[in-house]
Amino acid sequence: MVGDDLEALRRRVRRYNAAMTPSRKLGRSGLEVSEVGFGGFPVASGIYGPTDDDVSLAALRRALELGCTFFDTADVYGDGHGERLLRRALGDRIRSVVIATKAGKAFDDGLGFEPERLRQSLDGSLERLGVAGLGLFQLHDPPASAIRDPRVHDLMRQWKSTGRIRAAGVSVESVADGMAALACGAWDAIQVEVNLFISAALRELIPLAAERGVGIVVKRPLDHGMLSGKYGADARFGPGDARGHVPPDELAWRARAVERLQFLWQETGRTPVQAALRFILDQAGVSTVIPGIKTPAQAEEAFACVDVPRLTEAERTRLRREQDAGWR
Repeated sequence: MVGDDLEALRRRVRRYNAAMTPSRKLGRSGLEVSEVGFGGFPVASGIYGPTDDDVSLAALRRALELGCTFFDTADVYGDGHGERLLRRALGDRIRSVVIATKAGKAFDDGLGFEPERLRQSLDGSLERLGVAGLGLFQLHDPPASAIRDPRVHDLMRQWKSTGRIRAAGVSVESVADGMAALACGAWDAIQVEVNLFISAALRELIPLAAERGVGIVVKRPLDHGMLSGKYGADARFGPGDARGHVPPDELAWRARAVERLQFLWQETGRTPVQAALRFILDQAGVSTVIPGIKTPAQAEEAFACVDVPRLTEAERTRLRREQDAGWR
């Protein structure tokens, strides 16, 4: 066995036996979270095709074995199924990890972010999870008006004072909404999209959040799996997989971009998934990254990113050049 292969094997053995995924502070919240968390959308929603509860439970339990202490879900994921899966998978250990859920998106009348609706949502989540309090409660893709709503701020303060939640956050769909959350000073954490294709949040939002003690949770780090290296321009997706509706030109530019990014994983000791996650973990101000995970094998590959080499200065310089040039 050559040296590189032997070292890769040693990393896998350490990852299997040690369950020592490093932790980071979630801003000023007082919470410590594993730097790689579990994105719970795929196991509960069927967004990437049919799911099997036994496989989903095995994936959640494997992540726990690998040292995951941050599990992200939402009341709308499978109409509460994601929260029920967490309760079944983690058992009594659910109280020793940080559970982050989201609320506000499930109501079609636009009133999901009203305080009374948020109270209903929290009550339902706590019941499904089987816990008395949450680690992180987040507004789910809220409008700026909800982010700034003083009634919502008061509700979050009340819940924190009574122990119903430890921290309050927002999961945003734009950098502008993230900046609005920072401006009002009421939020402990912001969940925002960052990946090798989409990195606008790195320019101002994340550095400013770090200055103000606001934790950053990075979502969609693999661009819905497009950064896994598995899908070319002619990719076909199975029944029920939402990616089957992606226009061909969108698939094509992503496939071209992945080809230009191969220097990040070819002969580096990283897989494409691990390179994409390592890029995010190397960014100052990031608390945790939550790849969407569907199977135990995906959990093993994702959590092994903490053992792969950091990006070199030469790789970062080349990556910035590629990003500045634009992907299309």
